[in-house]
Amino acid sequence: ARRADQAFCGIAAMLRGALEEAAARGELTAATDIDEAADALVAYFAGVLLLAEIRNDPDLIRSLGRHAIQLATCPVASAKADGQP
Repeated sequence: ARRADQAFCGIAAMLRGALEEAAARGELTAATDIDEAADALVAYFAGVLLLAEIRNDPDLIRSLGRHAIQLATCPVASAKADGQP
């Protein structure tokens, strides 16, 4: 489990760097939380890989991968704004 965590942390770090570059170019909103977006992308791709393996359909990686950046960087309402504790 530790080895997998290290791998995921390494991937998140690379994604964080790419997201920071995108933010510097003005391609992300100022409200984008870079750390959360990087972790969200790692979690999304881990799920995509698992689903592709379960369905024995590697094309899912390509088709679902197109949505990753959009999902990770879309604005999210804060829990307080939604009335959540």
